[in-house]
Amino acid sequence: MSRLKYNNDWGYMTFGTESFYWKFGEFIEITQSNRKKNTLTLKFERKSLLNFVNNKLKKPNNTEIDILPPEFVAQAIKFAINNGWNPKLSVGEFELEYTQNQFIKY
Repeated sequence: MSRLKYNNDWGYMTFGTESFYWKFGEFIEITQSNRKKNTLTLKFERKSLLNFVNNKLKKPNNTEIDILPPEFVAQAIKFAINNGWNPKLSVGEFELEYTQNQFIKY
């Protein structure tokens, strides 16, 4: 399972021996801790993200997001890796979108 820590504006998460940083804003940016030039960019449909987050937190679906559960970031990382993102490369960019409650590769 993942572990989440906050470091300034970046969340920090580990899966076994792999570490990732992520930042939530207009989109979600994810990078492996020592590979800042290789990013996973996750764009999202606000309604779908609200549904995911608020179902996890057991809140009404129209509630604004004030926290992003690490499970969502973990699912995005797993989807990206299974669809060709190699976070061990030193440079690169991989884009996903979360819409209609599913991840889509660009």
